[in-house]
Amino acid sequence: MSVKKELLNGIYTKLEGERKTTAAELELFLDCLTVIPQHTDVKVEIDKYVTKMALIGEKLRVVKFLVDNYKDE
Repeated sequence: MSVKKELLNGIYTKLEGERKTTAAELELFLDCLTVIPQHTDVKVEIDKYVTKMALIGEKLRVVKFLVDNYKDE
């Protein structure tokens, strides 16, 4: 495997980790709503997590496309 393809695979793995971390953070946030009843705006915070996950998902799709279509020279 070429160095370029290894780099793309590394980026993909990093993004998968970010997605799992963000999902865990969101789950923790949702589980702690009863602990933080005075939170400013729960919907805004949830939207931030959802937006971050959507962006990561899009990046994953692009990197997967690059990996799948990369031609070794």
